[in-house]
This record gives sequence, structure tokens and C-alpha cells, in this order.
Amino acid sequence: MLKTKKRTKRTAVGIGVMALMLLAAGCGGNDSGNKTADKTEGPSTSAATASDKGGAKSTEQAKALKDLKITRLYHGAMETFKGADTINSNRLIDKLREESGFNIQYEALPLENPSQKISIIFASGDVPDIMTIAGKSDYFKLAKQGALEPLDDLIAKEMPNVSNMAGQEALDAVKFDGKIYAIPYRQAQKVGNGLLARTDVLKELGLKEPGTLDEFYETMKTIKEKKNIAPLSIATSNPGYFFDGFTPFAAAFGVATPTKIKDGKLVFSWVQPEYKEFLETMKKWYDEGLLDQEFAIKKGTQETLINGTAVFTPMYWGERTRDRQCFERQERRRNRRLHRAAGRQERGVRPAGQLDFHNLHHYSEAG
Repeated sequence: MLKTKKRTKRTAVGIGVMALMLLAAGCGGNDSGNKTADKTEGPSTSAATASDKGGAKSTEQAKALKDLKITRLYHGAMETFKGADTINSNRLIDKLREESGFNIQYEALPLENPSQKISIIFASGDVPDIMTIAGKSDYFKLAKQGALEPLDDLIAKEMPNVSNMAGQEALDAVKFDGKIYAIPYRQAQKVGNGLLARTDVLKELGLKEPGTLDEFYETMKTIKEKKNIAPLSIATSNPGYFFDGFTPFAAAFGVATPTKIKDGKLVFSWVQPEYKEFLETMKKWYDEGLLDQEFAIKKGTQETLINGTAVFTPMYWGERTRDRQCFERQERRRNRRLHRAAGRQERGVRPAGQLDFHNLHHYSEAG
């Protein structure tokens, strides 16, 4: 049973395929919760004064509320706020504080080895009020150690609709010794990302945007033949995200999620015949040089699209604006280098080959 001299409270946990945090009423309302949150870095003075839309209000609002510390999974979007806004100082956090009545303070687990960080957090005794966990191994380990607070009474009194939202089967799956210690996240969508395409290359080669998986394959073959590049770039070396780059294509086979409903029954996608077909297709693309041969060790794909060594890459819809801005910045740098190299410094003159990016929808099962 994990108990340290410093630890005086337990923690509510969210768990799932990609876990979802839910605010649990009553967590963080004790002395130890306040002491914990006092150590959490809040909105900075610069953020409070520089942002007229969120920062100043965040600071004043936080002072009048009870502290609620939430540790969640890392996501790149947490580092891409505009201006002086941060994860703990923006208009959305203002609204969450207003509606919940708590001074919510987010803290992210590291991208690499989050399980080790979770162990360190609980060993230190400086634990959050709510924590998001990506997998069941850490969850059941903590539940067995007695580190988590049972949520059965809380769900019955304050959140009776949780069973409708998550499904009773999902709640039963997270029970330990007959008690619920986590609220699972049930993934409703088949796929959350699509493809970003270099449409300027497609136009250059006289190719149309592919609309089916077969068309996509033929398009890649043409690009490979004429450009001698691997058209599809995928980065999978970031921990916990290996499969994400392939989900637009797995969706075409109906296996983009770990589980699925088949013939009225819940089944594990990875043991279905269609999953084998999906893997065989990906291997075919790899063997034919259509898929980046270094996908397993890549951490990003922006550079390959910028330098023209790839034409397609997966992208989450929420990343479109951020990545497009990054692409455009890199394009401007590239254009300046080309201008200098060509000795063309005149205002308004642009070099040939301007990059053109466009989002393609993911390929449906019908494709």
C-alpha cells in the first residue's frame, strides 16, 4: 500500500484509450490540496498584463477560488498558445474556473516515460487532486496500492449520468475489488486525424487529390516514379504515439480504434482479419518505397514536407493552424535563401515552387 509521510490525501484518476480528465466535485477542498496547489506555478505577471483577453482575468479569478490541481497527459498544443497566454492563463481556463468554482491548475506529465513520473509523484506525497492516465497498467497498480480514492459514492451522488456517458461495461472494466477508482474515456470517433498534402506537387505532376485508398496508392506510385521519393512521411518514435500516424489508413479497414462493434459484439480490433489486411497494405507500401523507410525513428515530418522529400503526412485537425504557420515560416526562410542565392532582392519578387498545403479527409471504410 503506497503511503508516505507527506501524503495525506488520495487522488481521483481518469483512464482510457486516450484518457479524459473529468472534474470530480469535492477533490482539492482540503488543506493538503491547497498546499499542493500552492506549489504549482500559476499564471505569471507578464501573462497577466500582456493578455487583455485572458491573462489578467485568470490571475484575479484564481485568487478567489479553491485550488484544484490536475495532472494530465502531455499534448503538443499545451505549448502553442498565442501571445502571452499559457495552459493556466487563457479564456478557456477562465471559463472552467467560473463554471467549476475551482482555481484549476494544469500540470503535464512528460512525453517520455510518464509512468516513471507518476511513480515519483506518488512517492513524493505532493499529489494532484485529479490525474489522467493513458493505460490500465499504471491505474491498477495505483488502485492496488491504495493510492486512489474510490469514486462510487461520488458518481452516485454527483455524476449519475457517468454510466450513460462511459457505458456500464467500461465502468465495470475499471473496477478493482468491486470499486471504481477511475472514470474511463470511451472513444466515439473512428479516427481523429487526416492527411496534409503538398498540393503544389500534385498540380505539378497533373494529379488529382485522391479520394479512395486505391487512388491514394496509385497517386503515391506516380509520385515515387517521377520524383524518386517516398511520398508518405510518418513519424512514430514519440512514446505513446506509434499508431497515431497510421490511423487515417487503419480507418479505411475499420480498425482505427483498439476495439470495435462487429456483428453486435465488442471485439478487439487487432485480432480481426481486416487488421491483418491493413498491416499487409502498410507493409506493401513500405516494401515499394512509398512509405518513409525511417518512419519508426522519426520524431517529426515537417522538414520532409518543406524540403520536398515527401508529399503526404498525417495531421490532427487541431494541429492544422499551428503546423500551417510553421510551414509558412519555414517557407519564408526558404524563399529568402533562394532570393539571396539568385541575387534577386527586389520587393515582391517570389521564387518559383511556392509551397501549397491542403488537408485531405481520412479515407473511409467505403474507400
